[in-house]
Amino acid sequence: MLSAICCQSLDPEPPTAEEGEQAEQAPAAEKPGVDHISGSEDEQAEIYGYRRSRLKTGITWFFIVVSAGFLRLIFHWVPVWMLKATHSQCSLECATKVLIVEYFKKYKRNFVKTISEVQAQNIRYEKEYSVLHSATKQTGSRDEGDIQQMEDLNLPTTLVIPNSSGCLTEVDNIRLFKCRKMMYIWDKDTQSFYRLRGLDIGNTAEDLHKYRGLSWVEQARRRVVYGENSIRVPITPITQLLFLEALNPFYIFQLFSVCLWYSDNYVWYATVIVVTSVVSLISEVYQMHCNQVALSSTIQTADTVQVLQPGDTVETIPSEHLVPGDVIIIPPQGCMMQCDAVLLQGNCIVNESMLTGESVPVTKTPIVDRPDVIYKEKEHGRHTLFSGTQVIQTRFYGGEKVMAVVVRTSFSTSKGSLVCSIMYPPPVDFKFQQDSYKFVGVLAGIASLGFIYTVVTKVMRGLTIRAIALDSLDLITIVIPPALPMAMTVGILYALRRLKKHKIFCISPRSINISGVLNCICFDKTGTLTEDGLDMRGVVPVCQDTDQVALSPMTAAATLPHGHLLFAMASCHSITVINLEKVGDPLDLKMFESTGWTLDEPGLDDTNKYDMMMPSIVRPSAPDVVISNENVETEMIASLSRPETIPADFSEQLHQYTIQGYRVLSLGWRPLKLSYLKAQRINRDEVECDLQFLGLLVMENRLKKETTPVIFQLHKANIRSIMVTGDNMLTALSVGRECGLVSPHQQVITIKAAAPHQGCPASLTFHANRTNTPSSFQGTQQMDIQVNIDEKMNDLYCFAMEGKSWRVVHQYFSNVMQKLVVRGAIFARMNPDQKQQLVLELQSLGYFVGMCGDGANDCGALKAAHAGISLSEAEASVASPFTSAHPNISCVPELIKEGRCALVTSFGIFKYMAAYSLTQFVSIMILYSIDSNLTDLQFLWVDLFLITVFAIFFGRTDSYNGPLASYSPPAALLSFTPVMSILLHIFIVICFQTFCFFHVQNQPWFVPYNSSMAEEDIFASHENYAVFSMSQFQYIILALVFSRGPPFRQHIYTNFLLTGSFIIITICCVILTVAPPDFIIEFFEIMVPPADDPDAYFFRWQIVLFSVLYSVLAVFTEYVIIDYIFYRKLKPKFHNIYKSKKKYLALERELQEDKEWPPLAPCDAEMTGNSENKELILNACELHNTVLKSEVNGSVPSAVTTMTQFHSSL
Repeated sequence: MLSAICCQSLDPEPPTAEEGEQAEQAPAAEKPGVDHISGSEDEQAEIYGYRRSRLKTGITWFFIVVSAGFLRLIFHWVPVWMLKATHSQCSLECATKVLIVEYFKKYKRNFVKTISEVQAQNIRYEKEYSVLHSATKQTGSRDEGDIQQMEDLNLPTTLVIPNSSGCLTEVDNIRLFKCRKMMYIWDKDTQSFYRLRGLDIGNTAEDLHKYRGLSWVEQARRRVVYGENSIRVPITPITQLLFLEALNPFYIFQLFSVCLWYSDNYVWYATVIVVTSVVSLISEVYQMHCNQVALSSTIQTADTVQVLQPGDTVETIPSEHLVPGDVIIIPPQGCMMQCDAVLLQGNCIVNESMLTGESVPVTKTPIVDRPDVIYKEKEHGRHTLFSGTQVIQTRFYGGEKVMAVVVRTSFSTSKGSLVCSIMYPPPVDFKFQQDSYKFVGVLAGIASLGFIYTVVTKVMRGLTIRAIALDSLDLITIVIPPALPMAMTVGILYALRRLKKHKIFCISPRSINISGVLNCICFDKTGTLTEDGLDMRGVVPVCQDTDQVALSPMTAAATLPHGHLLFAMASCHSITVINLEKVGDPLDLKMFESTGWTLDEPGLDDTNKYDMMMPSIVRPSAPDVVISNENVETEMIASLSRPETIPADFSEQLHQYTIQGYRVLSLGWRPLKLSYLKAQRINRDEVECDLQFLGLLVMENRLKKETTPVIFQLHKANIRSIMVTGDNMLTALSVGRECGLVSPHQQVITIKAAAPHQGCPASLTFHANRTNTPSSFQGTQQMDIQVNIDEKMNDLYCFAMEGKSWRVVHQYFSNVMQKLVVRGAIFARMNPDQKQQLVLELQSLGYFVGMCGDGANDCGALKAAHAGISLSEAEASVASPFTSAHPNISCVPELIKEGRCALVTSFGIFKYMAAYSLTQFVSIMILYSIDSNLTDLQFLWVDLFLITVFAIFFGRTDSYNGPLASYSPPAALLSFTPVMSILLHIFIVICFQTFCFFHVQNQPWFVPYNSSMAEEDIFASHENYAVFSMSQFQYIILALVFSRGPPFRQHIYTNFLLTGSFIIITICCVILTVAPPDFIIEFFEIMVPPADDPDAYFFRWQIVLFSVLYSVLAVFTEYVIIDYIFYRKLKPKFHNIYKSKKKYLALERELQEDKEWPPLAPCDAEMTGNSENKELILNACELHNTVLKSEVNGSVPSAVTTMTQFHSSL
């Protein structure tokens, strides 16, 4: 094996504990004097150098030891603090560690990385026979001379790396670090780090053609820098995952709580918490491990490849050994690309569905050998074979080989970038999760106040230190319920089970709650809204009349007479037969199969068919017809045909079929009086001219039957639907109208943007056309531009945009972008990065975005969305939190229903657990005032039999089976309504418990509690009875009040277990209060009012009557004051959308109120073009001064075509 062994670690990726993430508000502008490293278009990263300080390290570890490791635990949670506590900031040149602060929108993430140094002199080269097969030596044979020492080979003593401009340079040593799988190298000249690139920058086409293979020495040198060509997803061992998850702050607090309880002999409840926490932890770790294994097995692939070496020798090596500069040979039968490579010789038919989502194969041609052409991936995509794509077959001439030069490997490839977007998704903000931590912090503050009060009062009473410590610390575990994670987990488990019934599988349980507030869903088209592939709709042949040429009505291909149109359909394709099956473009297959002919390739076996230099035979029921399969550009047929053969109604018919969403292809022919060999060598331009037009081929992409009802259901629920696809614009528009995503009366404004070119600034053009629905098509009318827009039509328009325009707008018209996104409905020709950018733009406007797709090209968007739903079991399923076994969008409303149910359940459980903690806190503080407390059995009855039972059964209520509500449940736990709900309920709790506490003291049979008995843990008293009896009913009523029903959950009586537990526990509490048996009195250590005293016995029923009164007040407070008055009446009136985090509300209001937008008038605009194509031009500076109000306000019904063009002055 060929290897380069270095004494230093060549993978300086530090362990997980060295990384940290936090979401904070990003600065508005770059800080002066701060170093930066390059990132993507949406990201900027600052980099700071640090080196270890012995003094700071010693002091830090001293405090770590003094704190018994607790300080180190805090540093584990916040790694940046550990870095700053043990290191001092310095220049990057002398740094040993770096802090990367990556800004993304309003968030930032911190990464702590270690700098490694590689010395060329410390590298030992070995040449083991790594070739798996060659022409001169058989596999497995090995001579003693295969391993040679360095001095015998005259090996180089330097390393070769590309500098920041792409030029290869030789250096003695390299300083580098890895962040997010990307390597950054130190540049001594610029005194900065730059990202390691391959041959994709700074190389001309001529430079790429100069590569004729690398020797094993050069391969080894480059592999030292680039590493192995593999995309591996690390699988963390289960033991390590278990340890890291156990260090979660919640689990640490639970450990502290159970230790305290065991020391206080509170064994039963502590054991329950331990068992449930361990089960929850193990299940969570197991799920995480399974997800890592699934992602790794799906992503990681390896193969053997043939590479060219000096002397035109060909050797086979593992794909992991490829480096930029290697020349690989593409096998005739095709292969899966393991790297990004530029085609140098020969053609390839490639399936790029992994990148684009479209299953239509594309043809890759070799790049021209010119010194003035700089290779750029975006401009030369038709010459680039991307990693992860499938080469179906190759085409070459004679004995030539199909060769390509490797330009990128590993995570630098297109597939590697996709995997990185899955492994390191952008931070997603969900208010409920953030507020839950803040609320726990508030509870901790309350616990701190109670802790201080308890310590002070008990010290003043002269209690022992042990008693003070146990009571004070126990108060903390009461206010902050250790069972809260368990209660939240149980609710999520029920949601997972309900989703599984709907055949929706989840790998990220934390995403379930957020799916309940989705208000914008992005859909892929092909395979998601529509069926995969195209179906033959019919053929429109040319009809030759005496006066003019016209198109005949659509007919089936099988009914065509034997003529040139039928012959063209049978022969104009690139289909071949492999393993007795026809293989080729799916469109070609549909076209050929519709003819009913058969394809025969006589005299060739499967291994020789990729040449495509031999004629094929297509056989109808008539004699054989031999036609070469010349495939012309069908979209240009009309312009390449003789004018007299073009039908008079060609444009009208073409437009009619196009706006109905059909895929239309034109067919033409001309005779060739050439031999077959000469026909293959003739210039294509000489063939594609003077054609005779034959007709149109009409194909359709059918909607899935579930699509339209789901879109209608989402619209009715005020959930926005957006189509984002890689397909063309016209097809997307038609599908959008057909499924109801764009309403029949809604005007569609198409956005066209052009990048700066030859001194011309970037331009933005709006094309507003309005046509009838496909079923009622009557043609298109044209009229002059109208500025006065009907007010009622102002909100009846939407935008449609293609990926090319998106890129320009995203770069040059960022201020206009938000308005376009708010009203955007159709986004066509979008690549994977642009899909992800769209999702992120929507999120930045305050939308909660869901993404539904089925292809690997959707992976980035699926991962970036708040809730991604995959309809595929391939790559998309490992990137998406949710995967549906039903390949249609019916899973979307089901997920939203279950998400809303889970979110309302989580809110209810959280509010209930908080109210329970505060209720018990109130009871304890009241009893602490007389040095009393609840007994252990009383604690156990409340914690285990009341709270735990309710918390377990709380989430069993199913989601509402009616239509989706037109509003979402609240997502912010610290908003006015939930906080006011908890405060009002706790206020009522305090009032009733305090009243009972003082009311019992006014009874004639009352016996005061003797505080001296507290030292013997005897807490039985009448005060204890009154407070405990009242509180147990409050726990039941709070659970009943917070268990909400429609419109997000079913009625509570449908949850039989919860309803049954309410009834049984209420009966038990009544018995415990009114007539407890003697053994219950003994176990619970309660002092009940004497039974022989009528007044005392009536007091027992008074507690029950007070509980009934409390329940009435609690229900009235929750459903009338909180829900009806505060949430439904007062909140909408006082809600200021201009200060809301939902920016889209203010933008939408602005668009609706602005009746003069766009800010144009005929006198202010310069008309360009002819009368048939009018344009309005406005300088971008004027747009900026008017807040870039660059949209069209709809149109009166007769208005059809409007074009408004803006030029950027940037």
